[in-house]
Amino acid sequence: MRGTSVWLSLVLLALLQIAASEDVVCKKGKTKKKIVLGPGESFSFSTDGDQYAAKMKCNANYKLSKKCKEAKISCSEFDTVAKGESCKGDFLMVKIGKKKMKYCGSNAPDMTTKAKKFTLMFSSNKKKSAAGVQCTVQCNDPAPIVGTTTEGPGTTTGSTSGCNTVSTTVSTKAPTPVSTTAPTPVSTAAPTSVSTAAPTSVSTAAPTCLLHLVPQQPVPPHLLYLRQFLPVKTANVVWQKESRELLEAMK
Repeated sequence: MRGTSVWLSLVLLALLQIAASEDVVCKKGKTKKKIVLGPGESFSFSTDGDQYAAKMKCNANYKLSKKCKEAKISCSEFDTVAKGESCKGDFLMVKIGKKKMKYCGSNAPDMTTKAKKFTLMFSSNKKKSAAGVQCTVQCNDPAPIVGTTTEGPGTTTGSTSGCNTVSTTVSTKAPTPVSTTAPTPVSTAAPTSVSTAAPTSVSTAAPTCLLHLVPQQPVPPHLLYLRQFLPVKTANVVWQKESRELLEAMK
């Protein structure tokens, strides 16, 4: 257990030394360094001491790794001795490609760049000096991509645009199964439109449907005789009544 703790301490110390080795501290004379910037990494670029030294040339060449898409340059402290907009005297230069930008006095850089390579250079002359600079170069983590996400089976939500969210939901639910447990006879003579105004009403205009509820029996002779004088509808009603009585008697 103790050996594991020692091993972890050594690994952590090594990582800290690697991170510290990427920091740039500008001292008297000439300094030149190359740094590779990766996702989540942040390194300092600063002058040494309470006041920077005279006649100093300090260069740091930065290169973005494949996974680092953008770098940010900012300074928490910035104080140099220089004159005019041309920064005659002591200055910090940011060089991106062929473009050179000088910063001096209390005017510090605060910028982002997607250039794969750029350089920070601090230069001082042999005259007066000031507190110097304390800057940071870091890799900006990419913002989360807002796109189409799937919330569940059959449901897709669209992307967001600006401050308004546009959502589109597409339902792919299975069709509702049709129940076949109720073998209610369906009359094809009725019109195709179905009225829902009175769902509780039951039509009894077709008495012939009730004949399916009783067994088929031969028509008694007296009913055959009545059919000669009575309407067919009336004779059927009499026949249905007698059929029900017959079923009750059979029970």
